[in-house]
Amino acid sequence: MFSKSTLGIWLDSKSVQLVLYKKDRERKLVHSSSLDEFLRRPAAEKYRSMIDNVAIVIPDDWVTRTFFPFHSPKKKYIKPFLQRQLKRLTDQDEHLHNYHHYYLGVGPNEEKGIFVYYLTRRDALQVKRNVDASGFNISMITTPGLLWGEKLKGIFRKKDVKNIALLIYHEEECHLFLYHQGSFTFSRRFDLSEYTEKEEAFRSLVFEITQSFIYFSQQFKSEVELLTVIDSSGSEDLSGRFEDAIDKEVMLIGGESAGSCSGSSDQEAAGNKIQYWIYFCESDFLDTARAPNLLPENELKNVCYSCFQRAGIVVGGVLFVIFMVQVCWMQVQYRSLSKQLQTQTKPVESLMKSTLNEWSDAADAIIDKARRPSVSRFLGELSRIDVPYMQLNRLEFDMEAGRLIKLEGVFNTEDARIFRTGIETLMNKIESDIPSVKGLGWQNVTFQRNIINDNKMGYSFRIKINL
Repeated sequence: MFSKSTLGIWLDSKSVQLVLYKKDRERKLVHSSSLDEFLRRPAAEKYRSMIDNVAIVIPDDWVTRTFFPFHSPKKKYIKPFLQRQLKRLTDQDEHLHNYHHYYLGVGPNEEKGIFVYYLTRRDALQVKRNVDASGFNISMITTPGLLWGEKLKGIFRKKDVKNIALLIYHEEECHLFLYHQGSFTFSRRFDLSEYTEKEEAFRSLVFEITQSFIYFSQQFKSEVELLTVIDSSGSEDLSGRFEDAIDKEVMLIGGESAGSCSGSSDQEAAGNKIQYWIYFCESDFLDTARAPNLLPENELKNVCYSCFQRAGIVVGGVLFVIFMVQVCWMQVQYRSLSKQLQTQTKPVESLMKSTLNEWSDAADAIIDKARRPSVSRFLGELSRIDVPYMQLNRLEFDMEAGRLIKLEGVFNTEDARIFRTGIETLMNKIESDIPSVKGLGWQNVTFQRNIINDNKMGYSFRIKINL
């Protein structure tokens, strides 16, 4: 899907790591710093020429999973329902409720409904704004637990189980991920560096894993069926020790079994601390529609628009070359035929000119179509315009002779000054960001004051834009 490399931005509560993912499972840690330093001085700009898209991976505890009983599978009903519920859960935050991922399932009481992962930490939005300001194309916001869920699907099918725990084991630090009905529920981190005796550290780890399994069974009324272990320490008979200690089936897996890309050089680069990024490669971030993705749907569509735009440029270039070859061939044929037709009758010459005129008209039509404004480019530029209190609801395009765009939306405010300033800001940004728009003013705007949302007054408006 993407022609260049993918930049993975891996966050935890205090630090940021930038990892450049390339084809053929090649990846490289290119930057590591504190979160505060990264927000003050963007470190990714110098890699812009090498990067086509960015995936932001935030800690699991920055996201909350919840269940809502809901009986309709139709998207047009689910979206407004989730907006209302998530606004309530995020204390009416203006932005957080937009960043979520949901799927349909059966709840703890066998009731149909919606499972939702939603963002609860504003730190992720600060990082996103930082990356947006650098001009990058963000294609995914996700967590390690959600990414591992995708990589473990093969094991779910192979072992015919629904509840799995994944343990990434290291002598100084371990990470546990738990999955119910194939979906991520929660994760835990265990710090073993304070223990001087390996056996004492192992007993403490077993105790914590057992407590996690008990909590899992209480929450979901079912048991963990399989513990999968990735051993980063090279311990002997690790699976047998866990089977004896926790009385569960244990499956020791390597990077290949989990669809991973890990290698020894990556582990050496990571040092003693486990780094999630060594277990993933570029292909894990490319299928943005299938993988759990917290990015808002409208921004995810912009990623698709940019892909189609690039494809359109390539196809257009190929067609232009073919057209020029045909024109040259026609010129050669015309000269050759002209010499032959000098001795023939005028009707034949007239027929040849008529054919050439038809070709000329067809060429003019192709050139006229090529000069028309690009809808995908206009959508991409419009999506980057951010005006407070404004919500865009409808776009209409007439790309024929009139080349007219109708833009409809609302302002969620009763303040006429804010509305006027917002409309003028929107028109100024459209004129400055979209070169094909000129002479945009209040003569292009129609508006009225009415009830917008939840019995609150606001302004609805329509702008007619001539390209």
